[in-house]
Amino acid sequence: MEAGMSGESEQKAYRTESITVTFEAGRCLHAAECVHGVPEVFDPTKRPWIQPDRTTTERLEQPYAATRRAGPYRGSAA
Repeated sequence: MEAGMSGESEQKAYRTESITVTFEAGRCLHAAECVHGVPEVFDPTKRPWIQPDRTTTERLEQPYAATRRAGPYRGSAA
């Protein structure tokens, strides 16, 4: 709770063998794009709400094409 009071938000990571998806409420202002873009992975009605193992790495990277600077995912070593 203290982190929220300082304006910072906790970063959460969701991993598979080939990709790590991170979520930070303060940075992910357009999370609805992910929910609509890859609904099998991003489902706010489920816990955990991000399940990157439900699709391919290539499909998962698509919603991030315009926001790569924010770094919401990291692929395995290329």
